[in-house]
Amino acid sequence: MQALVIKPAFTREKLFAKKCSDTELLTIRSLDPYLDLPTIHRWVNETYAIQFWQLNRSFQVLQTLYDSVLENPLAHSFIACMNDTPIAQLDAYSVHSEELGQHVQVNPGDTGIHLLMGPPKEMKRGWSTFVLKGVQEFYFAHPLAGDLYAEPDQENTHANRLANETGFQFIKTIPLSYKTANLYRLSRERYQTL
Repeated sequence: MQALVIKPAFTREKLFAKKCSDTELLTIRSLDPYLDLPTIHRWVNETYAIQFWQLNRSFQVLQTLYDSVLENPLAHSFIACMNDTPIAQLDAYSVHSEELGQHVQVNPGDTGIHLLMGPPKEMKRGWSTFVLKGVQEFYFAHPLAGDLYAEPDQENTHANRLANETGFQFIKTIPLSYKTANLYRLSRERYQTL
């Protein structure tokens, strides 16, 4: 098995930064359980996230879950911030190590992502696009990065629209054990043409 391509050593340092406007700086860093879990716990217990994330559980359960992700060589969690304020949480995972690997021809370096944006009332128009495009730039900067996959719930209209608008290509609808998902892929070649 191959380790996750974008698995950084834990650091509180910014791993990626990009200006979105004269006043907005998007950054990506590793999730810090002690700093970020209270925010994530609040997000996953809000109505907009419950249906698609199903993580409305106790803080201790969430802490155990994210500790296991950060310790896993085949997965990692990141936080995207706008001007140092968290606006999104991202999980990245090696496709071959997850259920998704049963639905695609997996190549070395292929990575899947899950993206949880902060509550809509706290977001500005366009931030979801900035985050996902920033994630793509961060990911494809790694020379061993393979295809990037997203598998939002087929009922999550916002996530599906976001995937389409940021260059992912729809492949097919797939049954996963916990949802019916729309499968999207973004290859390095396609990313470079966007």
